[in-house]
Amino acid sequence: MADDRQREIKRTISSWLTEKLNELGGTQYPELEQFKTQVRSIVLVSLERINLRLHDINRSTQSKYGLRDSLNLSHFYIKGGNAFRYTIENTQGKSDWDTQIIINPWLPERVTEELYALIEDAVLDEFYYCSAQIGHASDLLMQGAGNTFNDITRTYWLTSNLKVNPQDNIELPSVYDLEFPDQQAIKRVFSHDKSGLWDYDSRPMSAKTTANKSGPGMVFNDAIAPFVLYRLGYIWTVGFTKDTIASERYPQIHSPILMEIIDVTIPRRNTIEAVALWDEIQSELSLDNLALPAPITDDVLGYLTHVTLPFPDYNYHCAEQLTMLGEVADGSSKHSDKKMKRFKRFGILWASLDDQQRNRMLTNLIQPMMGIANINHYIVQDPAWLSQTFQNVDAQDRQIIMPIIQLLTHNNAPIGHNQGLTPTENAYVIALMFMDNVHFRTDNATPITAQQIQDYQLLASHVLANVQTRLHARGINNISIDEAAYSGDAMLKQALNETGLFNIDQIALSGVAAMLYIPVTNQDAIELCRELLVDELMRPGADVSPAHIQYRQHNEQQMTRLSTACTVCVYDDVGQVRLAFTFSSATQGECPLLYPFKGSAIKHVNTKSMAEQRRVVASMVKDYVLRSAFSQQLNTLESLLPIS
Repeated sequence: MADDRQREIKRTISSWLTEKLNELGGTQYPELEQFKTQVRSIVLVSLERINLRLHDINRSTQSKYGLRDSLNLSHFYIKGGNAFRYTIENTQGKSDWDTQIIINPWLPERVTEELYALIEDAVLDEFYYCSAQIGHASDLLMQGAGNTFNDITRTYWLTSNLKVNPQDNIELPSVYDLEFPDQQAIKRVFSHDKSGLWDYDSRPMSAKTTANKSGPGMVFNDAIAPFVLYRLGYIWTVGFTKDTIASERYPQIHSPILMEIIDVTIPRRNTIEAVALWDEIQSELSLDNLALPAPITDDVLGYLTHVTLPFPDYNYHCAEQLTMLGEVADGSSKHSDKKMKRFKRFGILWASLDDQQRNRMLTNLIQPMMGIANINHYIVQDPAWLSQTFQNVDAQDRQIIMPIIQLLTHNNAPIGHNQGLTPTENAYVIALMFMDNVHFRTDNATPITAQQIQDYQLLASHVLANVQTRLHARGINNISIDEAAYSGDAMLKQALNETGLFNIDQIALSGVAAMLYIPVTNQDAIELCRELLVDELMRPGADVSPAHIQYRQHNEQQMTRLSTACTVCVYDDVGQVRLAFTFSSATQGECPLLYPFKGSAIKHVNTKSMAEQRRVVASMVKDYVLRSAFSQQLNTLESLLPIS
């Protein structure tokens, strides 16, 4: 609890500091107004430099390894509050610039590792450059000024009424002093998996570039799953005010707090996030021109009045806001205090759309994320939990949310023009339904019945037998569909139970009736088997709609080569994956199939292949609860694998 409270306080102070960096100046401090404007221009140019560096890295890596020119290796894009304000509200925000880099998860391991290393070097180089430029602007513009920006920031702090939560009685400036170090630092936190211990390193920025005395510092955190995080910003420390004694509510803050300027996150290799984001973002990015607050002459790009940066569309922002609300609902969020901000952003987004866009978003994104066919038929399961969840928001927000929760308690179809709700209120209804859906299904729901499992397994056996018959009819006898091995929930539990280490009852269920892994000979055989399987699924007797079948081609890293694979998923009417078939060119030595299962002759796949199949299937699932279940299963399986 003490650690949670300390994180909450640090987050509150960091948010306040970041906002103040963007509010400095005005007529009272004209030098700071110029400095703020210059910093914003420098940051935007630095973001474009990072994006261009990635293009250079992609081209050089393609050339070095002889990869196809059309093969995308990585993407950089703007996300978070500033991206939301620019894309949805057509304004430029006042927060730090949150960005993300995603790397193609289907590349050979050696290429992927080199990309991660090159991109890390590029980001850190550009951060050093950006810091030096900001330091130069500070020295130039603030020379002779009566107050420095850190002096003004501390003045604002002393007059602030900042609290962690609205219901708190104590204001943070009465407990904590902000202190600005004489020298900004580079702080690095290294992953325990890589170093064998939690390793923390800090050194002055001037050790890298002696010319930079006034620029911001940097934090590189390689110890947060499932992302690597790079941050540029002014580092502050916090001490107690005179006569203050540490308490559980107001503990001593040992680690520094960042006045954030730029964040760059990169999903880790082999995570569901890395796979899912790569596939989803391809169609959601567009390049947009942003005017600089002040023109800049860059040593590489020349004289600039605009920059060109990639921004995701409104579908991305919808999924992002709902995902963060889902994390509040299932208890995994470390930022539950921001739930009203997510609500309000979702309300702004929904109000900005026309009816056609809203209907598409409900059909193609929101309902699949909830695992339902029609949100208008959704009945809230736990209104008491919803009411309790929003007890700690401020009084004005409670006055907005509580009447809508009451409406949901007595009405199961409140979405639409005929309900007398504004578009923003309709958005709050949808967000509350989504949170209720996630909370209830995470805690209570059985994802699939025994009868459904039996029916889908019979369907799988039927279509695979027909595929084998058609292969033999073509004279192809070196592909044995009979070698199919199971890897679903039952097999997962069996594999974990054999270790004697895991509480099997705590393992999240995926809701997939059957997951099968089928070894074949080569890429041509994979293509043929996939074509025959899809055809059999759509034939009379199986009657699966083409809209309920998707497949994804992917690679599997083996010890001596990169094998190929294709995973075919069969969905039900509400978008739940019920069957998954993976055809793989991995050999028996590369992917040993194990048996018996519970004394039978049924084969099951090894732990590594179980994990790989789940990673792929999870990226093909939009349902928030099921994707979370796959993520938990994957984490458990990877605990059995050697650390790479």
